[in-house]
Amino acid sequence: MDVRLVQLLSSYIETAGSYALARLDLAIAQPRAVLPPLLPRPSTASESALREEWPISEHALEAALEYLRRATCGGVSVDRTHAAYGWLERCIRELDQYGRCINWVLTVNERDRSG
Repeated sequence: MDVRLVQLLSSYIETAGSYALARLDLAIAQPRAVLPPLLPRPSTASESALREEWPISEHALEAALEYLRRATCGGVSVDRTHAAYGWLERCIRELDQYGRCINWVLTVNERDRSG
């Protein structure tokens, strides 16, 4: 497996753990707030996890990004000025960056194999 993918997937998994804590922090700080979706994370930074678990994580990340979009336009009941929301938002944005990088490396690797 490409070393870049291992590093990116490891970073994604670590940040997904931070996301879970940020989500919990938001739930405690704002008990009535609408929470973002749970985000399953790949079990390991391995080729099999990437192949079998990445599509599920990627789909869940899209739902978390949609939560941010809805929160920004007032479609979600949450105090966006609270520090817990800020932490959550940073985690989602970081996960999005890792996800984009993972998909980019997968695309480049596939193109290299086929061309």
